[in-house]
Amino acid sequence: RVRPALLGSRPSGSTSGGMSLARQLEQGKAEVTLKTLLSNARGGMAERSAELHKAFEAAETAVKAVKDRERLKVRAEASWRFKLASGQYKEFAPEKSAEVEALFQDWIRKGKPQGDKQRRYEIGIRIAVAPRKPSADDGVLVPSPPTPHAEARPRCKYAERCFRKNPAHFAEFCHPDDSDWHVAASGEPGAGKPLETDVSLEEVRSKTLEAALPRVSTASDGAHCEMREESYCLDFQLMTQVNLTRPGRKMRMLNRLEGPTLAQQHTQDYFAKVVAFVQEAENICAKAAIELRLIEDSERDQMQVQVDELLQAMRPAVTEFLGLAVFVEDTKVIDDIVGILGVHDESLGLKEMLRDRRLKDALDQLRQSYRAARVIELGGTRYWDLLRLMWRPQRCVGPLYYSRCALVETKRELRMLAQRHAHLRCQALLTEYAGDTDLCNRFRAEAGGILEASMRAAFAGGQQQELGSALKTAASWGCSLDALLELATEFVTLSLCRAMQSDLQPVFRIVEALDAGQALANSGKKKLHQLIDLNPFLQDIAHRAVKEVRGSLQAASGSMWMSASVLSIKELRMGLRSAEIETGFDSAFWNCLRPWYESLLADGETDIQELTISWAAAFTEQLGQPLPSWMMNMDQVGALRKLKAATESGEESQLRQAVVFAKQADYKSDQALVALYDSAMDRLKKLKRLPSGWAVDDLVGDDATAKMFKKVDATGDYLKRLFQELFDNTNAGVVTRDRAGAMPRGYRVEKIESVWNVDSWSSYVKRVDSITEQCKHFAGAAPVADWSKWSGAIATEYHGAKIMDRARLPPLAASANEFLMFHGTKPEAAHSIAENHFDMAFACKTGMFGAGIYLAESSSKSDEYVKPNSSGHYPVIMCRVALGNLNYIPHADPTTDPGRDKIEESCLRGNYHSVLGDRKKAKGTYREFIVFDHYQVYPHFIVWYSRLSR
Repeated sequence: RVRPALLGSRPSGSTSGGMSLARQLEQGKAEVTLKTLLSNARGGMAERSAELHKAFEAAETAVKAVKDRERLKVRAEASWRFKLASGQYKEFAPEKSAEVEALFQDWIRKGKPQGDKQRRYEIGIRIAVAPRKPSADDGVLVPSPPTPHAEARPRCKYAERCFRKNPAHFAEFCHPDDSDWHVAASGEPGAGKPLETDVSLEEVRSKTLEAALPRVSTASDGAHCEMREESYCLDFQLMTQVNLTRPGRKMRMLNRLEGPTLAQQHTQDYFAKVVAFVQEAENICAKAAIELRLIEDSERDQMQVQVDELLQAMRPAVTEFLGLAVFVEDTKVIDDIVGILGVHDESLGLKEMLRDRRLKDALDQLRQSYRAARVIELGGTRYWDLLRLMWRPQRCVGPLYYSRCALVETKRELRMLAQRHAHLRCQALLTEYAGDTDLCNRFRAEAGGILEASMRAAFAGGQQQELGSALKTAASWGCSLDALLELATEFVTLSLCRAMQSDLQPVFRIVEALDAGQALANSGKKKLHQLIDLNPFLQDIAHRAVKEVRGSLQAASGSMWMSASVLSIKELRMGLRSAEIETGFDSAFWNCLRPWYESLLADGETDIQELTISWAAAFTEQLGQPLPSWMMNMDQVGALRKLKAATESGEESQLRQAVVFAKQADYKSDQALVALYDSAMDRLKKLKRLPSGWAVDDLVGDDATAKMFKKVDATGDYLKRLFQELFDNTNAGVVTRDRAGAMPRGYRVEKIESVWNVDSWSSYVKRVDSITEQCKHFAGAAPVADWSKWSGAIATEYHGAKIMDRARLPPLAASANEFLMFHGTKPEAAHSIAENHFDMAFACKTGMFGAGIYLAESSSKSDEYVKPNSSGHYPVIMCRVALGNLNYIPHADPTTDPGRDKIEESCLRGNYHSVLGDRKKAKGTYREFIVFDHYQVYPHFIVWYSRLSR
């Protein structure tokens, strides 16, 4: 055949007419060839399609005979093989492979231990060994056999560079490593032919040795050999085997091959036929494509239609194949078919078919997994008769009830496992086709219908867990939830009604119904009050709760009943899961309890009345609510009990709760309660190490969880005079660059506020103790014996001690270098610091000595940083500060010598607790005291003063 490419070039001497004739001949031949090819293919296609359909029916019948779809994934027993020196693998004998698999499974059951002895197993293998060849040493004449030449094969033209892998190629051609390589090239007579000899090598050897050697045992195939058993050590951790009989042999690798699944066993033959069928059809289409390029354009379209019809004839067989392959989840064979078809998969619509089949199969699996078990409706005595029958002891076993429960539980677990598998497959489908909006919408619509049907069946059987599972699945897939939420609401409503009508543990059953409703609401990504309106049920729920409380109080015989009853009603209240609904329940509950409580007062049943009050106190304590205003003040009993328990335990929260509870119970009306109340207050004061001048009763207040903080006006002319002297004696009158405006003539103290902050004080006291202990390790650190080396003593030392004594506050600890110092600030900042303590986040990062809390010993220095309030008064915080081991810095520019970072590091991670910046020595201004731990400072007083103009 002359190719068109060759016809395009006109050789010398040829004519255009001759060229046209050659082209016509080639086109005619191509047309005849193509028609013959398509004609034969159509006949063969129909016959092969019929055969494939029969094979499909047989495979489908075998697969569907397995009722449980999951069993199709069960694999047959694995096989084992080992690696030879040549790199190829050789399989163990079947019985030996089964033995190795049993040992491997034993290793798996033991948890895959990695110890040398635990991971290794020894087996014996019988191998065939050829007999030893005789030699001259045996006294036997061993002739040298002739060297026969086998039939020489032709040489491979690539020689040692041969890249072929086909065994047929190696059988047909010889290579440099083959024995007949040189024979094929010798050119001698007889080369490439067998050597003609009358006696073969084996016959010569046999006749020579027959008289001298005894006959050895023979194998079944007649070859002379011996059977010998050798020991091998198998290491399942490294997957290796070692010959123990012949230690010199190398270690060989082991390989475990998974057995085929049950689905692969049933469909293996059918899938192989499909692959062959598609491969044959693809070859025909490839040949047709070649011929189509040679025929005329006018005929090409018509012939192309016939080729397309041939492709479409494959569609039924491919469709059946895809359905079964998707069902058994054999992705490998699907990939093989797609790879074989190549570009023709689009014309066949293979991707669309595969998508639709996967969608259908995923939905079928989902539908199958949610197929509800048949619900048997039993009523009247029939139900109890069957129950009694199951409880009747049998001859060899116990009651059938236990077996029945185990069977039901097993079925439920299997159903859940099937649903989990279906969910994973559906989710994978949604993820893979996330960009296909049409498929996703179809899936969500059909899946929503399946889940709705499942919920209806579960609703009929009262299966709350199945309802929640279906609802949660629908929500996660984005299905429409309207119908499903209506079913959930109806289920919760019915459950509540049944629970409230029950006479057997109604409160417990109501709590169960509420918990089930919350679980369903969570599955649908809703709140309980969004799923169902509980307000119409509150009155009935409260009535049932009060009825249970009355029964427990009237039948009370000990103290444990109260805790159980209180917790039961509390759990009921918490089950409402809405603050608004809980408030409505509280109102309905107390309204239902009040008539019965008032009847107890009228009948004089004091014992039950006291029990009722104790129960109410315990219940309201659990809720953190006060007793109803109409209830008699029997809380004093509870207050007394709480105060005793709190005093004995010494725990802060208990003490505060007991004190607050006693206040609410009007403890002042009982002297014993007053004494116990004062004892609890003293215990709390010692626990928090509060100053004696603080009124703890005012600090505790009426809320046990509130912050213990208060600002109190410090009255007394003497205390005010001490502060005035402090301001006057520390006024240095030195102006620095930080002052805005003129220097005042002096200052007049207007008002003093004492700050009571329990949390800040406790933290400060602990820090002072820590600094005191740390200063013991530094000689001369605290107290400082000679302040003259640091520009003199602290200016506030004398008046600070006087003020502490007058205000009934703990004295300043010299062992921690504790002093009273000034800190000027704005009015709003003063209030914030008093209540919330100093916050290092607001420390100035560009301060001369780093980001710390700056304190002064001079009133005129702190006056530079204050701002007035609306009354024109300026605030200064008198801080109690533990300076500890001071880092003395007299340098003129500490920002560079030694630098802010080094100054901060000396206190935060070094051996110092504070910094004394001696600007008095460097610049003739003031000394500044800086700390970098806000717990080293406590804001004791806020002093409001006015400036005296010159």
